[in-house]
Amino acid sequence: MKTQHPIKQQARHWLVLLHSGQASEQQWQEFKAWLQQDSRHQQHYREAELLWRQTTYTETVADALSVRLQARKPRYARYAWLAACMALLAVLLVPVWQVESDILQLHTEKGQIQTFRLDDGSSLTLGGDSLAQVNLSDTDRQVWLQKGDAEFDVSPDETRPFIVTVKNSHIRVLGTLFDVQQRAEQITVGVAHGRVEVSQNHQVQLLTNNQAVMLDKQGMSPVQFLPDSQFANWRQQRFNFQDSTLEDVISVLNRYSNVTLKLSHPTLASQRLTAAFRLDQLEQMLDALQLSHNIHWHKDAQGVIWLSI
Repeated sequence: MKTQHPIKQQARHWLVLLHSGQASEQQWQEFKAWLQQDSRHQQHYREAELLWRQTTYTETVADALSVRLQARKPRYARYAWLAACMALLAVLLVPVWQVESDILQLHTEKGQIQTFRLDDGSSLTLGGDSLAQVNLSDTDRQVWLQKGDAEFDVSPDETRPFIVTVKNSHIRVLGTLFDVQQRAEQITVGVAHGRVEVSQNHQVQLLTNNQAVMLDKQGMSPVQFLPDSQFANWRQQRFNFQDSTLEDVISVLNRYSNVTLKLSHPTLASQRLTAAFRLDQLEQMLDALQLSHNIHWHKDAQGVIWLSI
């Protein structure tokens, strides 16, 4: 018998518990922490939710569960809960390929920028070495940006909101042009035109034309003005880093550049810098880095660029 994927089992456990109406405040906090541990947790929980919505039987069971728990005495409630859980699990344990078959995997290679056309008329452009999962259903349009950068040109559809999930942040839109830049420490959401709702934890911000916000572990930044020239500048292989770690800069460049950059010593990783340049100006940027931060560079016989102090 094939062993069930542990994350999928955990996702189904949380789905049953939270839809039971019996989850405590502590369990809600544990669920929130579980979601934030790994982007795969969010992915598998949303897949379980999708299966829940697509199966009318689960709605019947959920309603029956609520009635039984309210009607029975406490000493019998656990038996009603157990019976309902068994019924729910019987539905939720349907082979996951039924959900996964509807999820479109989109990815690009290192240095590749590619536009994908979606069935709803929207388009999604991925930056170098990026990964996204897309699910278009009758009720909504879901995208999980697992890695890298993406620009979205969303076709308006008032009946089906377009929702992008990046780590623990959510972007909701009906029709607009916006982009998401994902870095190790920060996520940037920028809007060219239209209206986008960005949420993280309990913070919600509405963005419109030429506006952007940054999200990190501390929360969401104030809304900033976004010039047209800076919108999705990675598409023109132009990059703008503000007080970023050298490790983050190298990680981004390694997704777009044909050469590989490496750090010769781990202490360099936390070095912070601000820089704006085009990818074809990489060596000029490295020369400037040597002057401003005393960080030296050289290229070895294999073409790898090494940074050292």
